[in-house]
Amino acid sequence: MRLTLCLASVIFVGAAIAGKPSVQAAPGVNDPNVQGVIQEVEKECLEGPRYIYTIGHVKAKWLAELVRQAKPRLVVECGTAIGYSGLWIARELKAAGKGKLITIEINPTIAKRAEANFHKAGLAQFVAVKVGDARKLVKEIEGPIDFAFIDCNAPNYLPVFKGMEKNLAPGATVVADNVGVSARQLGDYLKLVRSKYRSRTEWFDANLPWAKRDAMEVTIVKEPRGKRDGNDSPPGFTAIFNGKDLTGWYGLGHFDPRKLWAMSPEQRAKKREADMAGFKAHWRVENGELVNDGGGPYAATEKEFGDIELLLDYKTVAKADSGIYLRATPQVQIWDYTKEGGKWNIGADKGSGGLWNNSPGTPGKDPLVLADKPFGQWNHFRILQLGSRTTVYLNDKLVVSNAIMENYWDRTKPLFPKGPIQLQTHGGEIRWRNIYLREIPSDEANRLLRGNDEGFESVFNDKDFEGWAGPIQNYQVKNGAIACKKNKGGTIYTKGEYSDFVVRLEIKLPPGGNNGLAIRYSGAGDTAYKGVCELQVLDNTAAGYAKLDPRQFHGSAYGMVAAHRGYLRPVGEWNYQEVTVIGSTIKVELNGTVILDTDLSKVSQYMHNSAHPGKNRTSGHFGFAGHSDPVMFRNIAIKRLK
Repeated sequence: MRLTLCLASVIFVGAAIAGKPSVQAAPGVNDPNVQGVIQEVEKECLEGPRYIYTIGHVKAKWLAELVRQAKPRLVVECGTAIGYSGLWIARELKAAGKGKLITIEINPTIAKRAEANFHKAGLAQFVAVKVGDARKLVKEIEGPIDFAFIDCNAPNYLPVFKGMEKNLAPGATVVADNVGVSARQLGDYLKLVRSKYRSRTEWFDANLPWAKRDAMEVTIVKEPRGKRDGNDSPPGFTAIFNGKDLTGWYGLGHFDPRKLWAMSPEQRAKKREADMAGFKAHWRVENGELVNDGGGPYAATEKEFGDIELLLDYKTVAKADSGIYLRATPQVQIWDYTKEGGKWNIGADKGSGGLWNNSPGTPGKDPLVLADKPFGQWNHFRILQLGSRTTVYLNDKLVVSNAIMENYWDRTKPLFPKGPIQLQTHGGEIRWRNIYLREIPSDEANRLLRGNDEGFESVFNDKDFEGWAGPIQNYQVKNGAIACKKNKGGTIYTKGEYSDFVVRLEIKLPPGGNNGLAIRYSGAGDTAYKGVCELQVLDNTAAGYAKLDPRQFHGSAYGMVAAHRGYLRPVGEWNYQEVTVIGSTIKVELNGTVILDTDLSKVSQYMHNSAHPGKNRTSGHFGFAGHSDPVMFRNIAIKRLK
């Protein structure tokens, strides 16, 4: 984070908004001299007499990987400071054997220190340090600019971006730092890039003295929209339509996937054979486009997907009606938005992109804005789905924002954990092209689901049990997380009490792990009975737990109300969970899916007929009820609602 006048942005050609890339060594990158200077500069920034705001090594590694993938010819950085991020960038340029970094700093004394660090690291030939106001100097840089990084005074992000915008190369990417800690101050900048271009937010556990968590905004600028070759996927994405034939797709109409999953292999093969006749009759590949004539079964992917980012283009005709099924469930709506289409009475006037099969009045049912292009033009979708949380951009306009997609097939249950993607056909020709997908890894999904912690207070400092009570000797802090010691247990809890609140945290289960979240705990006795409840934390897949009462599985209000199962990540991965407690109601959202939503005041049936006298408590502590297993918890934050 920078507090000088300049704005630091990194722009890179062809970099996709593909999430956190894997950080791997490249030839020449592990130069011990460069690494030594980076470590010296980082130490000076963090341990000197005064903090020098820096992006820190976590974000720097991610930034360097983006530079490595982009192979830029020209990088512009505004906000040099003493050269920390510039060293990471220039090291990648040296490893690639080409490219130039122009870095701008308003303070001449600081700029000289940065120059000295670049010389000391042997990177001076790849860097030009300019002194002055970045808002003016960026206008003088001859493009095309391939890669830019924004990292300084928040009010300058927008004018600096506008100053360089006309000189950005086609496909350039802009990365802006501090969009977590300075989200409010960067509102105008974020509004512009998110409405005009493809843009996404990347969250990091930065663990800097001034910011535990922060984010960067990654924006693709002037990205070419034309037809791509099937082998020319955006970085990080895979083409799920090859532009040549129907490989990877089969016919499947509006069909309850639970029936399909219940079939034997023989039954499924028989149905597939019957559907394929209609599929081949109504679907074809033409000029690199997947074309349907308006009839027949839908096009379904052979593979089933969970958390995804999906990109695709479509073009349809008047009075057509179509959509995109996610996890075999309808649907992201596509239709004729004109009055002549005849469906204004059911919402077509609001445009495409909404989750049309959601219940009336629910978030996402109707698109936020009308974003359709006129008939004859290609439309572009970008869809993110994390658990049941669904975000839709149509033609770079946000039309659905983090809404829960309902399970059309059984609204009493959440959306399925996985399922095929289906391209619907319904009454008119529709063409599809540039269909790309990436599966979002769990660590990135957790960051995206959490977003920023505005309004939340951290209740764990990552170092010790300050602010906690109970048998803390039975727990330990391990790698910034609370862990129950093996063969130990008991309920530890916050010294503060809470009435109505939201708690968000990450949970990692070992094989057979068992723990619990203490809700409005009294501070003594068994939290399942003395508190409002214990929300179970459990490895549902363990063989030893197969015959448990349903009210004992993960997320359940122990002994009272059962949670939906099937939404935990594999054992050993971090899960993101958010619990909302208001009055007698409790809602548990696990990895983007609501697995429990109940009113404990209405519970009258108990496991083993054991009453829960504490369930009517109106306030109490939050804590962890350990049961001898090394279950881990981290990033624990609470927001008071009352």
